[in-house]
Amino acid sequence: MNATNLRFLSVPLAAVLLSACGERLDLEVKARIDGQPAAQAKVVVDREELGVTDAQGVLAKQIRRKAGAEIDVTVSKEMPGYRIEPWKSTVLVKLPKDGQAATYRLDADLKAMRYVTFRVSEKDAPVPGAKVTVGGKEAGVTDDKGEIVYLYRQQPAKGAELNVAKTGYGAYRALRQFEPGQVIEVALNRQAVVAIKALTDEYGRASGVPGLSVSIDGNIVGKTDAKGAYTYTYRGAPGKKAVIALAAPGYIPAAWKTTVRLEGPVNLQRYFYPTTPKPIRIGIYRVVGNTPGVDLTEVAAQTEQALAAQLFKFPGFREVPSEKAAGRGQAAQAQYRTYRRQGLAGHAAARERGHDRARQRRQGR
Repeated sequence: MNATNLRFLSVPLAAVLLSACGERLDLEVKARIDGQPAAQAKVVVDREELGVTDAQGVLAKQIRRKAGAEIDVTVSKEMPGYRIEPWKSTVLVKLPKDGQAATYRLDADLKAMRYVTFRVSEKDAPVPGAKVTVGGKEAGVTDDKGEIVYLYRQQPAKGAELNVAKTGYGAYRALRQFEPGQVIEVALNRQAVVAIKALTDEYGRASGVPGLSVSIDGNIVGKTDAKGAYTYTYRGAPGKKAVIALAAPGYIPAAWKTTVRLEGPVNLQRYFYPTTPKPIRIGIYRVVGNTPGVDLTEVAAQTEQALAAQLFKFPGFREVPSEKAAGRGQAAQAQYRTYRRQGLAGHAAARERGHDRARQRRQGR
């Protein structure tokens, strides 16, 4: 009799123990990176590792939790050359229907950033402070080890344009294909760029002086261009002193030189003045009177004669035949009348615009 009672008691006892452990539920996690299955992704439920995903990026497990409880699910993965942000979600456990285990399916889309390391050096020595640009966007500057880590999601199919620059070094440009985790070596060469500008000033107007011979340490290296500019690139040991000289025949000074230190950018500018400046041309066409109602013809004629007698004493002035002078005078008068008409028209237009604004203000009131 006692044995029979014990058998019947064991069944409710087991039911009580199972209910204390919670309801059965099937948990299925699908992990993806960029839409592709993420194998070996670690799944953690309530801070306990549940397992890792298979080759299809799937993990299916049955667990027990009490109805109404919230479970925290975290999916993470580590891959060389990737920085992957863990995926997290919370699931509320519901009461099962008809005693069947509830199924919870979770799609974990992991956000991944790929990275490469740029290592910049000059003759195997690290180059700190070099500015790195990828695809036209600044990525940063190298650290004391000459390195910088560059993060990216996807690279263009044809590769990315890589630029590395630092003052005192030749610029590096290349189209590179990136592989996640790759270390890309960039070798820079020291150089100094000397920018020379030869200018002249004629009556307040500056312009370049072309064709001046440029020499460095006594060796002719080139001539200034149409804008008076010349650029020299030095790729030797930095810090060397050099003598830069310009030969300017027909100008003051006829020769000029200076000593510079060949390191980084060097900018030189020098003005030269022609020994024979271009003459200033002044034309006096005729003398006229502008007093209304008064005939000053005789006075104007006398003034012209006196002015001509004084001016033509000097070789810098010469008399122009009357036909040419008359033509130039008429052209000058026509131009003056044109300017005057434009000025009056502009004045009238401005006055009309003022009237329009006044009318608009009155209408606004």
